[in-house]
Amino acid sequence: MKIKRKKADFKFFKKITSPFHQGFIIVRRVVFFIRQRVEKSIRIQLMANFVICLISSMLVASISATYLARLNRNAIIDYSEGIERIDYSARRIVENLNDYRNEFYDLRIEEERLEAEYPEDAEESSQSADMNLGSNSLAIESENSGTDTSQDGTVDSSVQDSKVNLMGKIESEFKVKFKEYIGEVLNEFSYGMRALIVDLDGDVLYRSENATESKVDIHSIIRNAMNTRIDFQRLGGASEFTSFYPINLNDTRAYIVVSGVPEARIEYNEGQIGFIPIVLGFANFVLLFYFSTQKKMRYIEELADGLLEISKGNLDHRIAGKSEDELGSLANNINFMAEALQTKIEEERAAEMLKNELITNVSHDLRTPLTSIMGYLNLLKDKRYETEEEAYQYLNIAYGKSEKLKDLIQDLFEYAKLTNEGVKLNLSEVHLNSLIDQLTEELVPILDEKQLSFKKDISKEDTIVLADADKMVRVFENLLTNAIRHSSVGTEILVQTSVDEDNVIICVENTGEPISSEYLERIFDRFFKVEKSRTSNSAGSGLGLAISKNIINLHKGSIWAESEGNIVRFYVRLSKFKSMLN
Repeated sequence: MKIKRKKADFKFFKKITSPFHQGFIIVRRVVFFIRQRVEKSIRIQLMANFVICLISSMLVASISATYLARLNRNAIIDYSEGIERIDYSARRIVENLNDYRNEFYDLRIEEERLEAEYPEDAEESSQSADMNLGSNSLAIESENSGTDTSQDGTVDSSVQDSKVNLMGKIESEFKVKFKEYIGEVLNEFSYGMRALIVDLDGDVLYRSENATESKVDIHSIIRNAMNTRIDFQRLGGASEFTSFYPINLNDTRAYIVVSGVPEARIEYNEGQIGFIPIVLGFANFVLLFYFSTQKKMRYIEELADGLLEISKGNLDHRIAGKSEDELGSLANNINFMAEALQTKIEEERAAEMLKNELITNVSHDLRTPLTSIMGYLNLLKDKRYETEEEAYQYLNIAYGKSEKLKDLIQDLFEYAKLTNEGVKLNLSEVHLNSLIDQLTEELVPILDEKQLSFKKDISKEDTIVLADADKMVRVFENLLTNAIRHSSVGTEILVQTSVDEDNVIICVENTGEPISSEYLERIFDRFFKVEKSRTSNSAGSGLGLAISKNIINLHKGSIWAESEGNIVRFYVRLSKFKSMLN
């Protein structure tokens, strides 16, 4: 079984590698390539459609012209071949008689000369002359036709008399045989016709077996023959045609006259067809081109209707891509335009909602401290306090609220600057280890107030990044103050730096209330606060983490938060300075 399978596989391999199969594959690839080119170009489609319609219209015009020509054709009786046959018979009779006369004289003269020179061969020479009487095989040499002269240049009279007698003998013999030959020739070439030899007066000298005339009218024969030669079509269905040629018969001038009814042949002349085939071809072209392009025209109308629907505001409308040519590309571009417009409008709506939310949040966050400031200032203005110490306390509270209001306004201003396009960064080499050490030292007094402490795990490797130092200070200051704000009393805040092949990663970890996964996704949104009450004293402006995210995005880095139980971690990843150079 294995051997058979191998043989079958070999046969199959041989089959697919045969020249015929390879040629088939090449043809199929060429057809596939041409089909792809045609399907992707509407110009080629229109050209091919035009050529097909043109060929079809030409075929219709040709077929209709042929049909109409056959329908209108006229039958004509043609006697030209029959007339040529009669005329050919007359010419052959003349040629044969002339040839016979010349050959007979030449052969008899040669025979008599040989008989005089070689008497013993006279009998053989006579038989040879009789056998070659009708052929062209012998001729008399030119030297024998000359006049015999003696050595002194005088004519031998005896030789001359001998020649005269010889010619007279040959002439009498020729008359007998020539008469017999004339009858044979006339009968041979007058099949179905009448052949005559007449003299100048019209008397019949010789005639074929099927001829009975003894005298003819030469004048009438010449007139009818010439009229018929001028126009073959003048002959009627049973009219007779006569052909005649002059001939010399033994110093007698005569005519060869051959008469007969020529055979007719029917021919057909095509009738006039007019402009009907052209009209039919043009109509075929118009109808075929109209119906063959109707599908494309419907698709163009569908594109126009879809574009009109989108222009009315229905951005959810999509146009089906039904081809791979320019129309299909146009449909895809229209769909892409509608999708882009829809996305842009949704972004504008989201931006409008965010703007409204911003206005609401800002107005709330500004109104709360401003209300407190105005309330305490009214108490001081109306002197509704009992002691100077109480008045001083009101004043400190109003000052603290104004400080908070100032920080909120600064955060709003900085966030607005970062969200605008075209923000320029003052890039320089920043050592993150040194930056974090400096910030943690500055925040030690705040840690002491909340009974917190820093635990630092700083990498020994270089943590140099190309960044804007002021903005990086703002990022890590926000992360550290946020960790201090939300840490439980008596816990540690872990600050850790690590380095991989291309990046520097900073982690700020604190222990406090856990954050749900829902809040983790929104923690970097502006004005988002995890606290239930927005009036909590521990709450910030809600812009610190949003500002930090925008700064990190400007530096092509990433920032994210993780929560595991009551431990919350914030991570920042920035590209190393050396890797950026590479």
